[in-house]
Amino acid sequence: NDPMIRHFKVPRSWAYTPADTLAGGAWDAASPETVGQFSGVGYAFAQHLRAMLEDDVAIGIVNSTWGGSRIEPWMSAAALGTTPEEAEAAEKARVNARLAGLRDLLGELPAEDAGLVDGAALWADPAYDDSSWGTIELGANWESAGYPDLDGVAWYRTTFELTEEQADLPAFVILGMIDDSDQAWINGVSIGSTDMAYNRERRYRVRPSALRPGRNVLAIRVEDFGGGGGINATGNPLSFQSPSGSLLLDGPWRFKVARVDADFSFDKNQIPTLLYNAMIAPLQPFPVRGVIWYQGESNAGTVDDAKAYEDLFAGLIQNWRSDWASPELPFFWAQLAAYHEEDTEPPAESPWATHRASQTAALELPATGQAILTDLGDARDIHPRNKKDVGIRLAQTALNVAYGREDVPRSGPTYAGYELNESRVTVTFDHVGEALMSSGDAVEGFALQSEDGTWAWASAEITGPNTVSVYAASIPAPVGLRFAWADNPSRANLYASNDRPAVPFQIGDLTNRGSSP
Repeated sequence: NDPMIRHFKVPRSWAYTPADTLAGGAWDAASPETVGQFSGVGYAFAQHLRAMLEDDVAIGIVNSTWGGSRIEPWMSAAALGTTPEEAEAAEKARVNARLAGLRDLLGELPAEDAGLVDGAALWADPAYDDSSWGTIELGANWESAGYPDLDGVAWYRTTFELTEEQADLPAFVILGMIDDSDQAWINGVSIGSTDMAYNRERRYRVRPSALRPGRNVLAIRVEDFGGGGGINATGNPLSFQSPSGSLLLDGPWRFKVARVDADFSFDKNQIPTLLYNAMIAPLQPFPVRGVIWYQGESNAGTVDDAKAYEDLFAGLIQNWRSDWASPELPFFWAQLAAYHEEDTEPPAESPWATHRASQTAALELPATGQAILTDLGDARDIHPRNKKDVGIRLAQTALNVAYGREDVPRSGPTYAGYELNESRVTVTFDHVGEALMSSGDAVEGFALQSEDGTWAWASAEITGPNTVSVYAASIPAPVGLRFAWADNPSRANLYASNDRPAVPFQIGDLTNRGSSP
C-alpha cells in the first residue's frame, strides 16, 4: 500500500516502423490488489529508492518488457545499420519462408483446433479414431522431431493396458516438461492442465473413476507460443505410477497438428527493431530519470553470440541516450545470474561468462553500473525467484551513480590489476568497501591456466584490504587467470564488506604484467 510507487506496463507489441503511440497501458499505484502484476525487480528497486531518498516524490516504473527477447529487437534500425524498410522486408521474407516450409510438410495449415470445440475435447474421446494420424518420437521438442518452425497446437494420443487392480487405485501420470502449455485427459476425463511453464515437470493425479481395466487412452493437447515446443521426454520417461506398479508410457504416440499460428507473433521478440518500434519509440517524449536493464539469456547461447553482445549492448545504450537527447542518461543493468549445473572442473569456455564480460565492458560508458547476480541464480531455473536482492543492488548502484550518494556502494569488488611473482598472482580490486571478505573458510572461484591451455581450480587467500593472492601447485607458470568464469560460478565467494559479490573477470595473458581483463 504505497501510492507513491506507480507502475505502467507497456503491452507486448511490435511494429515494422517506429510508432508514436503505445498499444495501451495504464498507471497503477502499488497496493495488494495491483502489485502482483508489477515487475518484481522494478518494484524492489523502487521500494529501496523510496526508503533511501529524502524527497517524498513518486517513483514511476515504466515496464517495457517481453520475456525471452534478444537485444536486437530493442534497438532502432539505424543503430543496427539498416533501415525500417529493409528490416520489414527481411522479416516478411522470413515469415513467408517458414510458412512455405510448413505447407510442404502439412498441406493446408489449420487455423482452428478441431480437437477442442466449445470446450469439448473431441480428440480426447477414447472412441475417437486416430488411425489417420502420424506418429512421433518424444524427443526434446517438435522441431527436433521433424516439425521445424511449428507454433500453435498439436495433440498426442497413446494407449496403455491396466489390470483390474490397477484401474481401481488412484495413480499419477508423469508427463515430463511440456513447452509451453498443456491439457491432459485419460479416457476423456480431464486429469490436469498447466499454463506457460516450459521448464516444469507435469505430474497429474488420476482418480480411479477415470480408469478402466484393459485399454486406456491418454490424450495430451500441447500449445506452443514460440521457440521450441512439445513434450520433452529426454529426462525422466513418461509413466503411469500406481501403488500396484508403474508403466512406461513409451508409445507408440499418435500425433496431429491442430492449429498453426501463421503470423509467428510470439517470436517477434527475436526479430531486430520490432519491439523498439512499438515499445520504446513511443516513450521517447516521456522524461525518464534512468534505465534499468535485465536481459541477455537469449544472446548467450554460444560464445560467439555472447562476444557480439558487447558491441550490441553499448550500441543500445547509446541508441537510447541519443533518442532521449540525454548523452549521460543513467543506465544500470543486472548481469546474468548463475544457471546450469556447476562445473566440476573449470570450463574451457562459457557463453554466460563471456556474456557477463560483454556486459562489464559497457562500464566504459559514463553514468553506468551493474548488479552482479552470480550468487542469486538457480541451476535449474533460468528465472531465479529472488527478485528483491536484484532490485536492491540495482537501486544501490543508482543511488551512488545517479543520485551522488557516496555512502551507498555502486559495485562489488572489481578487477583493477595484478602482479605476477613466479607462480603466484596477486590481484588488486576496487570497490571493496572497507575490505575484501569471503563467505567461506577459503576464497573460491579462481582458476589458473597452464602453458598447454588447460585450466585448473586455484587456491586463493585475501592478503590485504583489496588484494587476493592466487596460486595452484599444479601450475608453476600460469599464463591466464579467471574468476567466476562459468555459466554457474556458484563456488565464487569473494565479496566486499558491503556484501556485494565480486565482478567476474579473466586475464588473458599473464606474461604481460598489468594487462586488462
